[in-house]
Amino acid sequence: MRFLIKESEARKKEVKLNVKDRKLIQLLVQDSRMGVSELAKKLQISKSAITQKIRALQEKEVLMAPVTYASVKVEEKPFYFVQIATGLGQDTELISQDLLSIKGVSAILWYNGSYNLLLGVFHEDIHQAIQEIGNYLTIKKVRITRVTDNWFHSPHLFEEVADKGTTFLRTNPKIISSDRKILNTLFENPRATLLEIAEKTRSAPITIKKRMEEMKKSGAIIQFSNYVNPWLCGKDIVSVHFSVLGRENIDKVIKKLLSLPQTGNVWELDHEWNLNVVFWVDNQIEVGKILEDLSKNYTGILDMDVMVMVKMVGR
Repeated sequence: MRFLIKESEARKKEVKLNVKDRKLIQLLVQDSRMGVSELAKKLQISKSAITQKIRALQEKEVLMAPVTYASVKVEEKPFYFVQIATGLGQDTELISQDLLSIKGVSAILWYNGSYNLLLGVFHEDIHQAIQEIGNYLTIKKVRITRVTDNWFHSPHLFEEVADKGTTFLRTNPKIISSDRKILNTLFENPRATLLEIAEKTRSAPITIKKRMEEMKKSGAIIQFSNYVNPWLCGKDIVSVHFSVLGRENIDKVIKKLLSLPQTGNVWELDHEWNLNVVFWVDNQIEVGKILEDLSKNYTGILDMDVMVMVKMVGR
């Protein structure tokens, strides 16, 4: 996956979204490859109106880039979360641009927690990446975790469209050599047509369609979604790290998380903090209620670490 997002900050401001806008946004969050014709049918407006709405929402920076979520098990390089407690008085804008110049850094997320910076890094030698990161900022503390598995639930932003449920499954997808070219094309352009993918990969469209269906079935491709600016949609993003004891308990917690409309990404990690979830909520009290329910009803949860996102940058 690639985090093709513009820089965004936690500044909630009034963006007028009518019912059709909200439906369109939610549908694209649930499936960014949904065609204009299908969107027009679901919203009961013309195809030209759909195109105009998408363009207007992009100009308002509500709708951001589409994304292909793939299993970390089929990525070309290991994927890490690097959590850093930086020194005081850091220029986040300048640092973010410097960090994006480092090979493998794909997402930069700023939080108000004890670890105020989280980097998503694809790298074969994570310690080399850490050394390069240290050239641009003061590292007070660092927590390095490798992502070993991942799931995605389309966050439910607007009630005008029903929540799209996600079934919890553990998969071990395998891909063939031609699949890599298809995936790389979809990472660059998740809305690429079969013809466009065929031109890039020099394969027949029918073959592309068959391989994409197989990758979805195996779990290599998890979902196609569309980034949105959470704050312009009236949402806060809250990241929670869990320390959960035992595989059976971990599976039960993940299954519960994927049943929640507020859930976005769920990541399993090779660390004592072995689970991370990203919630899209109206307010932080909402997260408190979710965590209270988990603590009461699910055994094995040893600890939780809550962070509220204040800025995100990606490429």
